[in-house]
Amino acid sequence: LMGAAISMPGNIDPEARQATLRAIGGWESAQEPLTLTLGRRGLLKMEREIGSSSLATLRPDVWQRKSHRWVSVLPIALPAHPGPLGTGTAAARSKAWARAEQAVADSCRHIGLPEPDDVTVSLSPLITGTRPATAFPAFRQGGKKGKPIARRLVHATVYFDRPVTGPLMLGAGRYLGLGLMRPISERSTADV
Repeated sequence: LMGAAISMPGNIDPEARQATLRAIGGWESAQEPLTLTLGRRGLLKMEREIGSSSLATLRPDVWQRKSHRWVSVLPIALPAHPGPLGTGTAAARSKAWARAEQAVADSCRHIGLPEPDDVTVSLSPLITGTRPATAFPAFRQGGKKGKPIARRLVHATVYFDRPVTGPLMLGAGRYLGLGLMRPISERSTADV
């Protein structure tokens, strides 16, 4: 893990915003690195880097700029299950892929973005430097009667008719690190 970011929604409750900022301030004033316990995966020690990073992907301007085209760096957890993407009849798979694309478009509208002109979904990475959606751990949310619901993870490219300013995170897991999108210039290849 080379870096992490905290992105708060613009409409966050003022008390929640202040609590988050106090927690960040407490970490920054501590003399020791922040230690996160990752269960069986062990401990992760984090230190704040002051100033501009030598790694382009850790620079805020990479994620905040305006763009017509956005590509997922981390897969999007679809808010509704689209159906079987890889099994069943060709017609059933085609309908499932169309529902997955619609779910990504719905995710854009849900967070106040314009209706995308075009959405392409894939289980394979659409940008260099990430992994297939199926390589990420399952994302589960609480469902009816406490039974967890596994959300389908997909990668996507989203194109808008006008520039959209980032950072941009889409889908059901956007508050937990999934659905991170990278702006891609029209002249650029989709490389991180």
